[in-house]
Amino acid sequence: MAELVTQATIKLHKLVATKFLPTAIKFHYQWNMREMFNIFQGLCNSVQSVHDSTISLARLWKHECDRTFRDRMTCEEDMTIYDGLVAQTIPASFSDMKPDDLVMSAGGAELNIWAPFGLDKEGNEGVLKDMDSFDELYKFLSDKLSEYNDNNVRMDLVLFEQAMQHICRISRVLSNPRGNAMLVGVGGSGKQSLSRLSSFICGYEKFQIVVTATYGMNEFRADLQQLYVKCGQKNMLYTFIITDSQIVKKEMLVYLNDLLNSGNIPDLFPQDEMEGLQGAMVNEAKAAGVLEFTPSILWQFFINKVRANLHTILCFSPVGQQFSTWCRQFPALANTTVIDWFHPWPEQALVSVANRFLGDVELEGNIEGISQHMAFCHEKITEYSNSYLAEEKRFCYTTPKSFLELISLYKVLLEQKRTALNQNKERLMNGIEKIKMASDQVADLQEKLKREQVVVADKAQHTAKLLEHVGREKAIVGVEQEKAEVEEQKTNKVFVEAEALAADCSRDLAAAQPIVEEALAALDSLKKDHLTELKALAKPPADVEMVAAAVMVLTADPRKIPPARNRDWANCKKMMANISGWMKDLKDFDQDNIPQSCIDALQMYVTDPAFVPEEIRTKSMAAAGLCAWAVNMNKYHAIRCEVKPKEEKLAEAQDRLAKSKSDLKKVQDRVAELNLKLSGLVKQFEEASEETRQIEAKARKTQEKANLAERLVGGLSGERIRWGDTIEKLDRESVLLIGDVLLSAAFVSYIGPFSKPFRAAIMDVELRPDIVAKNIPHTTDLDIVTQILTSDAEIAGWQNEELKSDRLSIENGALVKNCTRWPLLIDPQMQGIKWIKTREEKNGLKIIQLTQKRYLDTIVLCLEEGLPCLIENVTEDIDPILEPVLGRNVT
Repeated sequence: MAELVTQATIKLHKLVATKFLPTAIKFHYQWNMREMFNIFQGLCNSVQSVHDSTISLARLWKHECDRTFRDRMTCEEDMTIYDGLVAQTIPASFSDMKPDDLVMSAGGAELNIWAPFGLDKEGNEGVLKDMDSFDELYKFLSDKLSEYNDNNVRMDLVLFEQAMQHICRISRVLSNPRGNAMLVGVGGSGKQSLSRLSSFICGYEKFQIVVTATYGMNEFRADLQQLYVKCGQKNMLYTFIITDSQIVKKEMLVYLNDLLNSGNIPDLFPQDEMEGLQGAMVNEAKAAGVLEFTPSILWQFFINKVRANLHTILCFSPVGQQFSTWCRQFPALANTTVIDWFHPWPEQALVSVANRFLGDVELEGNIEGISQHMAFCHEKITEYSNSYLAEEKRFCYTTPKSFLELISLYKVLLEQKRTALNQNKERLMNGIEKIKMASDQVADLQEKLKREQVVVADKAQHTAKLLEHVGREKAIVGVEQEKAEVEEQKTNKVFVEAEALAADCSRDLAAAQPIVEEALAALDSLKKDHLTELKALAKPPADVEMVAAAVMVLTADPRKIPPARNRDWANCKKMMANISGWMKDLKDFDQDNIPQSCIDALQMYVTDPAFVPEEIRTKSMAAAGLCAWAVNMNKYHAIRCEVKPKEEKLAEAQDRLAKSKSDLKKVQDRVAELNLKLSGLVKQFEEASEETRQIEAKARKTQEKANLAERLVGGLSGERIRWGDTIEKLDRESVLLIGDVLLSAAFVSYIGPFSKPFRAAIMDVELRPDIVAKNIPHTTDLDIVTQILTSDAEIAGWQNEELKSDRLSIENGALVKNCTRWPLLIDPQMQGIKWIKTREEKNGLKIIQLTQKRYLDTIVLCLEEGLPCLIENVTEDIDPILEPVLGRNVT
């Protein structure tokens, strides 16, 4: 069997090398001994105890040949030719086998896929396994994808057949020693996602560089140093995934070329770090049986470990000249890697992806037809892109990412239109419900109005009675108030009289007050020793004795006034027997009530010419003071005699005033009582009046509501029918939205690069008939632009913003407004640029060019502030730092 396999491999290699010659486009059709090595390396991965049959080994041989030769093919035509060469080789080399024998799996399925997904007898993973069916493969990969999503950032992959085949191919490369892969496909093919999953299945950590505004060779060198240390020194298993968009400097390809070719990148590490790594390899080199430990040997040992633990996956796009240029300038990129060419997704893949992502959308049983139409649309656009290139010499690329964005836009646009339609429908339904409620409420309002009118009449009658009662009480209060006023006038008159008498008395008493004070001052001037001295006189002067007699008379009991003969000095001394008591009696003397008889007896002394205090003072200080006191008491009594009648009249007037005030208070209390009662009645009347007004207002409001309801019901009776018809129309439109939005999403996703004739052909010749053929509900003669994507009013606004009014310009405006990707305007006449500038100027538009310095600062500002940004003069090459921005992957 070994001889047969060897001869078959050599023969097939010659046939392929003869048939598939390298060209400028197919530059990688280089067939040499590396391809032979790859085939036999794959055959050596078989396990004798498992793959012990001839047919099994033959199937593995065909699989390895396919992976080596067929996966490099760039088109279906080449793959068909290759399949013919294999079919020619099998009978010639394996006489007892037919080509179909190597296609059918043990499970009866038509597939030949081998992958390191099996288990050995000890249960270890990584054993090469011949997959029985796609169902078996799908279950295995689904479990691995779920496990990956549980431990990493979630990937929402659809595992259709082609995707599963690519995972098996990548896993095959990673399971081979020093296996490196180059995945070639347009953007959005899933190269990175499938690489991550394959690395996870094979037990490798993934490593990818993160491009920033300042990322350059120093940063790339530091990333490679870190990766080499992990793989070579720490024995960690890594997959290095790098895309063409991440190659910001061409010098990075030099490093990649050396990495793939020999693993030894000159000047990657400084000398001191190299010596440290070499020293770290000594023990491992000894354990591996290395006999010499020179720096070069240790360094090669380190490089061998790196190459054993590190697998590189290049994810490149074949679009443009860059890919072929890089591969010619750096041959190791293509020569030392296993190339896996990602072809356009087949229809089955497109339908599977559409079914997966449309599963959560309510499409009323049309999901299969819609998925098939999306796949049809994608394939037809690809065909028209080739025709467009042939006729117009313009490129238009359709990628799997375009298809995914078609699905995303369809879901978003359908949700928006359904929301708007449901809002209109709900508004009309609410209107009909309101009309119905108004009709039901008219009768209730009329009945309520009748009840309220009865209440209004009762309240009005009650208020009238209260008003009458209040009037009577007011009359009573008025009579009593007049009485109070008369009494108040009387009281005021008496009060005036009393006040006049009181003032007169006060004046007279005020005039007498100095006399009293003078008399009291004379008493205060008396000293006890002076009085003692006076008392000690045996024979006082006659005028001194006369003063003592006058004091005796003035202070005597009016009924016991001593006669003149008993007023001698001896009796006077008896009066002064107790000096302290006598002085107290003099000070407590009641000058306001001096008996008239005492005053009369005193006159004989005060009229005596010798009865003068100043003259007596020369003879006795005490006698002079007593003389002054007696004289002033006499004067004060004379004034009191004049004031007393006035005081009596004042007392009488005050008695009359008190009585008058008492009578006035009674009348005023009566008036206050009546006023209090009246205020209570007035309050009741006001409350009743207010309640009546409120009830009347409520009744009027009820009447107005009833009138309005009658007018509304009468005025909208015709609208209710029309609104009902409109709701039915909206229900029909809701069903038709499924197809209308499908056409609109395809228009926005794909139609932009094409000219007007191609647009018309795509929409009218291909897409509309296919929707009809698949019985997808849609509106006949639908104008996608004005009925779905925009409106006449919005178009008028665009024209005010200086957008041209022709159909093509309006379509382009609708594309710019509804696209989910950033629009790329091919605008040689500067019409679109002018419109964008006019439209977004009020929103703070920033305009930059990629040749400007620090243009990234402007982009960062726009991202942070939410400002529109216009990038002018974009060339075919765009700074890789903009990839996250253009892909809307900025967080």
